[in-house]
Amino acid sequence: GYQALHINLDASEKVHADSLSKIKFTTTNTAGEFEKASIKVEMFSLNDTGKTFRTRYWEVPDRHIYTREEFHKMFPLDPYADENNRGKWAVKELVYTRTDTTSKDGKWNWEGKKFRSGWYKIIATGTDKYGEPVKLESYIYLIEVSSPATEEIEILTNRNTAEPGETIRYNVKTRFDKIYVIELTERMDERIAKQQYVLSSKKPFDGEIKVADNDRGGISLSHAFIKNNRVYTNTENISVPWTNKELEITFSTFRDKILPGSEEKWTINIRGKKGEKIAAEALVNMYDASLDQFKKHNWFNLRNIWPTLNKNNYWSKFGFSGEQGSLMEAFPSDYKSTPEKSYDSWISREWISYNYSYR
Repeated sequence: GYQALHINLDASEKVHADSLSKIKFTTTNTAGEFEKASIKVEMFSLNDTGKTFRTRYWEVPDRHIYTREEFHKMFPLDPYADENNRGKWAVKELVYTRTDTTSKDGKWNWEGKKFRSGWYKIIATGTDKYGEPVKLESYIYLIEVSSPATEEIEILTNRNTAEPGETIRYNVKTRFDKIYVIELTERMDERIAKQQYVLSSKKPFDGEIKVADNDRGGISLSHAFIKNNRVYTNTENISVPWTNKELEITFSTFRDKILPGSEEKWTINIRGKKGEKIAAEALVNMYDASLDQFKKHNWFNLRNIWPTLNKNNYWSKFGFSGEQGSLMEAFPSDYKSTPEKSYDSWISREWISYNYSYR
């Protein structure tokens, strides 16, 4: 039925287990505006199959001629039905529950909980102002550095945003027994660093990236490998913001109250992010704020003029795709020829009319 409230989940599909604060919940009305509401959030761990099946090249069949055991005995790498569909995985246990009121910034109290790597199902429920129930279901994957990998490839970085002079440390692991990984690191000055290494479920890879000033705009870290005739890729983007271009602007006013008719003096102070003195150009604008009720006055965000990493290199999967085939069988042909026989018959009126018309 009609619902006057919507529950929204703001989170990436994959989240570091120690960064649960990045999972946020907001509630909005039908106009998309924030509306405070009480919701209940539950998180369940899912019962992973413990196996990694290849991605299908065709649709899931609606009928099977083999049992699951017979199929996996012949095709151990392929899913029988919906093993790759997380929505069909059985719920293992309830690991978190809390009822609270939403806030405009979406922050949620996770009570300092710690979870292991794996897939989780989140269910958020509440009621709108008319008493109608509302519900949100979603799935997230939590990555934890000390837990074994449960995905084909997992990358865990010590930070998603870095400043020049800092070091980004990252950990790469897999659930496969052994894979050969190609790693590319792409930077703003079009430098591309490439390295290759062997990765296994028992031997993860640890690397680091030293951030320089010319990395402002971002760094891209991507991986690719082939396993069981399938291509697997992953890309992590690390933000290196232009904080050296940020300004702090403050206003101060002064009027001599004991001097009749004195004018008010405005002072604008512009400093760098760390309070240092800098040279800058300023454009000052004054307008009637009452006009905001018709159309709000907003400055263009000047942060957008600084470039960000435009990734130009993408992994291609040429030759790894499904093909269609047809089964053609040649049946033996041993036809017997039979003599043709003609018998006397009455001459029809149509035959006489046809033949005499051409005389």
